[in-house]
Amino acid sequence: MWFCLTPGGPFLLSVVNDNLCRWATLRLLAEAIGEPERAQSVQAEYEAYHHLVNALPTEVWAERLTEAGFEVLEYIPIVPEVTSRVFLFLDNLWHLRLRGGEAGMFFQEWLGHFPNVTQAMRNVLHGLLQMERDWTVTSGVVFFARKRK
Repeated sequence: MWFCLTPGGPFLLSVVNDNLCRWATLRLLAEAIGEPERAQSVQAEYEAYHHLVNALPTEVWAERLTEAGFEVLEYIPIVPEVTSRVFLFLDNLWHLRLRGGEAGMFFQEWLGHFPNVTQAMRNVLHGLLQMERDWTVTSGVVFFARKRK
């Protein structure tokens, strides 16, 4: 990106941070029931599926941007902890390989039989967001930076 921008050019970057892997609830559940190998396998499959290679701490992302010739103007934490943990659990379940596909195929079919499922899911998300304690502790960050002059 640095080569594509003129000096002073703005750059908006959305990234995941290290909490994304640390809060992987399905992995933690597998570890808790005494299945450490399965826990590692589930996490590795999840990271491979999402091509996750740079789940760095927010501070490291800022350092890397600076090292790459950008000035970080601000950053906005996104997807707070409770919401992240529930999303990660459901997303991990969704992508589990099951009978020639993903478990999500079965969830989608099952959920499709319920009336008002879209509004109900919005209500669930609204409830999760109300449970958040610290909106600065997140699994993602949006950086606003510019190419140094």
